[in-house]
Amino acid sequence: MTGLELLVGFSVFAGVLMAAQYLDVLAGSMPDRLAETFHVSRRNPIEEGADEVVVERGMARRLVESRLARRLKSLAAAIMPASALEDITRRLNYAGGVRGLTPEDFYSLKLMSAALVFGVVSSVMIVGTGWRGMGMGIAAGAVGYLLPDFWLNGRVAKRRREIETALLGYTDMLAVACDAGLSLHEAVERVSDYVDNTLGEEVRRTMKEVTMGRPMAEAFLALGERNGVDDLHLLASALSQAVRHGTPIARVLKDQANQLRTLRRTRAQEMAQKAGAKMLVPVVLFMFVPMMILLLGPAVRNLLRALGF
Repeated sequence: MTGLELLVGFSVFAGVLMAAQYLDVLAGSMPDRLAETFHVSRRNPIEEGADEVVVERGMARRLVESRLARRLKSLAAAIMPASALEDITRRLNYAGGVRGLTPEDFYSLKLMSAALVFGVVSSVMIVGTGWRGMGMGIAAGAVGYLLPDFWLNGRVAKRRREIETALLGYTDMLAVACDAGLSLHEAVERVSDYVDNTLGEEVRRTMKEVTMGRPMAEAFLALGERNGVDDLHLLASALSQAVRHGTPIARVLKDQANQLRTLRRTRAQEMAQKAGAKMLVPVVLFMFVPMMILLLGPAVRNLLRALGF
């Protein structure tokens, strides 16, 4: 066995081990997510005097919780740059928390993806190509390293669009509820009965933090920072200042709703102005070029025949 084959085999082996570690993270949070979905409490049969004992950890889970898996996670945490830790933490917050993943878990996923893609492509291309196959495997490994980033960025963009779409209507309903005499807590509870989306969950989370003792101004600032949406950040900052200075919440919400309408109208006008330039490329490719081929094609063919080609 050559050194090249050993390197490929080690890459596949490391990728499989890191995949087991990532699956362990998903498996660990799966029972809690199922219990929350079906409104079932996780009970301990031993404490309740049940006759049968439920085995919570199977053989596969004991394997992935082994010392080797923990060392792999520690290795990922050790080699992860500080800038990467900050960036991954920020994007995971913007995505709303992805299945309880920590930055170390996500970086392990990136390394696992790179090792798996590198090992698979290298093992396929190395037959008959030698070191050229290794080069292609390295390039494929770099792409595999970036695949989890594309996936996470897609989740962040989707969540951001959901919040931006629902923000104006949600602000209007809160303004109407507060103008009717309700407090902000009561308005959020009343509006939440009719609106169940990502923005509603974030606002309810903020109100729960306030109920648990966090200052309302600080909770609103955290609402704007952990989502990465500029419009929501403006609204949260305005509400935070209103709470600190005693400004009526209903008036602040109305002003922010009008500002959101103005921003949305401005963005629509900008998109309409850019539409002409964006349509130029498909018009040239799919209309002008085929028309020139139809018009000049016969003339060019006759000219080539006359010249003896």
